[in-house]
Amino acid sequence: MSSIHLCIRGRSVYENDNYKETCSLCKDLWNESDDALGFQCKLKGFRGIRCLQIATESRLYGFINFFLNDADAFVLYEPYIRNIANLIALTMESKRQRNLLETLNRQLQEDITEHKRIEEALKKEKEFVENLIQTAQVIVLVLDTKGRIVQFNPYMENISGYHLNEVQGKDWFDTFLLEVDRKRIRELFSKATDDIKTKGNVNPIVTKDGREREIEWFDKTLKDSNGQTIGLLAIGQDITERKQARAEREKLICELQEALKNVKTLSSLLPICMSCKKIRDDKGYWNQIEEYITEHTDTLFSHGVCPDCLKKMYSDFDKEDK
Repeated sequence: MSSIHLCIRGRSVYENDNYKETCSLCKDLWNESDDALGFQCKLKGFRGIRCLQIATESRLYGFINFFLNDADAFVLYEPYIRNIANLIALTMESKRQRNLLETLNRQLQEDITEHKRIEEALKKEKEFVENLIQTAQVIVLVLDTKGRIVQFNPYMENISGYHLNEVQGKDWFDTFLLEVDRKRIRELFSKATDDIKTKGNVNPIVTKDGREREIEWFDKTLKDSNGQTIGLLAIGQDITERKQARAEREKLICELQEALKNVKTLSSLLPICMSCKKIRDDKGYWNQIEEYITEHTDTLFSHGVCPDCLKKMYSDFDKEDK
């Protein structure tokens, strides 16, 4: 009688009754480093042992072991058993590949889900930023490294009178700046694109209808994922009305200060002579009353003679009239 044993991955999956006497041999075969195909040896009660690998080109799955009383009998069954071993190996490999594909598919699905989550988050963030730019009551301007207009928001369109498609790709300095300012602002632009921050710079821009608007700028260098400068983000605040209001306020203050210089007032008690009616000033000098009042107020005097004084001064004329 022959003993037959099928072992896969070190686990016994089939054995006939005669195998019980030779079960200890399986582990030895599994650990055998040499090619076990055609391996033969003599054991007590058996003429020989034949072992066929269950394997593919890249992986060993197990063995089919035959413990034979008649070693020559194996020749008759070897082709069939070898086909069975190959079929088992292919089945095992197919199952392994299927499990691997299922694992990869689960990972892919997880990656897709995570990618969609990140994509959705980025989409929401982009929409928020775009809405913020579209509604912001400040100028949002993007220039490339050559100073050409890439993008600006509706607020800039309202202030300048230009639609973006009218000036996109044009030189910012030639299109919107006064000629007297262009050289200075180009130098500031060069500093900003060299990653030197500029802020609080004020210069006028020229609108489509020729008006000038005073803008205060704050700049930020734009870079790509490799750290290379790709442009400049400029945030501008229209301070035209604020600057005009400040100028008007300063003008009014100057006018008031000038007016105060010209205002002369009298205050407190005036020391006046009870006889000649002269007034003593702060320095102790006595002045005619009209001189004192003229000096300290805007009052001008015109002289005349009252009837009583006229009688005193020209009493002779008064008698002649009678």
